[in-house]
Amino acid sequence: HHATLPVFDAPLTSLQFHPYSPTLVIPTANNVFYVFNVETRRLTDWSREYSSDKHFPTKFLGLKDKIQGIAFNPARRNTLLIWGATYLCHVDLDQGVGDRNAILNVSKRKRVDRAKDEIRKQQLERRMKRYAALGIDPMPELESGKAVVVLDGKKGRQVLTAATNHLEEEKEEEFNFQLLHKFQPLMFVDFVGDNSLVVIELPFIKILSGLPPSYYRASYGT
Repeated sequence: HHATLPVFDAPLTSLQFHPYSPTLVIPTANNVFYVFNVETRRLTDWSREYSSDKHFPTKFLGLKDKIQGIAFNPARRNTLLIWGATYLCHVDLDQGVGDRNAILNVSKRKRVDRAKDEIRKQQLERRMKRYAALGIDPMPELESGKAVVVLDGKKGRQVLTAATNHLEEEKEEEFNFQLLHKFQPLMFVDFVGDNSLVVIELPFIKILSGLPPSYYRASYGT
């Protein structure tokens, strides 16, 4: 049995067979990777839908260092750990690519989430202070699916809660590609067991120190 791979938009940077499924993962120089099913001899459904620079997250496509390899977690067999010289990126093939403009850096996203939580907390505190200054009782905390109803009548104003199925919930940012820059520069990445990863770093200056002397050295001022 044999198959011919499709022609891709950029040169390949690696070829790695998935150890737990009949698929071949093919990263390219534009940071788009493809998943090819060797039994059906075609790209997987996920890859046909998402493997394109028009669908992949812009932050991932813009990474300076190209994909060097892929690691496969035995505990999560439908995920990929994409890695380059300065990053690790976790991708779940059970999900879509998510928001193209999402923040992929895990540490940065945590900082942004903490900042948003702090802003909401400050807004709530200011609102409570205004209510207290005006002698207004704050609105009750509502569960999802309930709304406030204000009734004005002869006996004064009543504030009630009513059930509703039309509340618009705050849309959460969807993301799949989770990026980590903790280890660099990377020379090798692979799993040695369930959720157990080995990462080898080698400083660039050490790589240079192992190279032979230059063949030609320019002389100036002679």
